[in-house]
Amino acid sequence: NIEPKLHNFISKLTANYRGNRELSPYIRVAIYSLTSAGYSERSLVTLFSVSRPAIYHTIEL
Repeated sequence: NIEPKLHNFISKLTANYRGNRELSPYIRVAIYSLTSAGYSERSLVTLFSVSRPAIYHTIEL
């Protein structure tokens, strides 16, 4: 199962992220990649602990 590994990876990516700041390029790439792999915006909000608009704007870029 890839989910525990994915969660661990995302935890490392977001370790230094503080809310209301611009997402790092690494987080943006991960969000875009997971969206392309079929993950929903809602699941990415939960995984990355960011707002839905942050996910939406990342996907739209």
